[in-house]
Amino acid sequence: MRDRLRLLFQLVLLLAAVVALGLVGLPGPLYRFEAIGLGTAFTMIEDGAELGLVVGGLALLGLIAAGIAREKHLALVAVLALVAAAVAFGIPYSWLQKARAVPPIHDVTTDPAQPPSFAAILRTHPVLVNSPVYGGGPKDEAGAELSAVRSYLKSQARKGGAQGRAAEHLLTVCRRWDPACLGGVTRVFYPAVRPLVIAGTSPARVIRVARQLMRERGWTLVPTRRPDRLEAVARTPWFGFRDDVALRVTVLGHHRLRIDMRSESRLGLSDIGRNAARLSSYLRALTRRLTRPRRPAHR
Repeated sequence: MRDRLRLLFQLVLLLAAVVALGLVGLPGPLYRFEAIGLGTAFTMIEDGAELGLVVGGLALLGLIAAGIAREKHLALVAVLALVAAAVAFGIPYSWLQKARAVPPIHDVTTDPAQPPSFAAILRTHPVLVNSPVYGGGPKDEAGAELSAVRSYLKSQARKGGAQGRAAEHLLTVCRRWDPACLGGVTRVFYPAVRPLVIAGTSPARVIRVARQLMRERGWTLVPTRRPDRLEAVARTPWFGFRDDVALRVTVLGHHRLRIDMRSESRLGLSDIGRNAARLSSYLRALTRRLTRPRRPAHR
């Protein structure tokens, strides 16, 4: 009887661990291929995290029992379940912590004063959930963004230090939702997002290299009507969320060029830092491509 109970406990523990992993891992692909809605996907992940917590507790009890009874098989099952539980609970928990650590914005640019526009994308995708207007949009949407940003700034201001003082100053700037507020938040919390100024190359070469780099990253290029612009749609690897990206090249004189970019999520209030990371990573890679020595032409 005791052996049957032990076997049943192990089977239930492993099954619960597999279900927890499935609830956390499957919603992304299912949403990406439009099998479920976003609300259902998030509910599944939340359920998976909660089940993972339960599985973790049972696995710890199993380890204790295995140690007392010196049951190697039970110990192995408990360890496997504990690892699965850590993954099922740890991934959503890490998302939550990251979401709390970064500002709740979803539109990031290197030029808040004159952000690159999504002209070509709007011709092909005229209906977007998030407004394409930088620091603007419908009254209800702008109100929700301002409220979320001000709550975040207050939490950061309470922490003190240089960033806390910057957040306190931003509270005086962010009395309404506009480019000054959104741009100020970006400058303080994403200082690596800044324009790229480069010399010794041509706008045509910049566009050519930038286009190739976008293709290598799997972004879908949208045909534009201007030779100094690029627009593309990037998708996140798991859920397949679509983010719109724009690049603009400006001639400054003295053989210098300025490259500005913008990345905006089509869905969601917070991007959990995704757009800022995308721009910083892309501009670093573009800098390396544009500044590395060119191969001499063969004669």
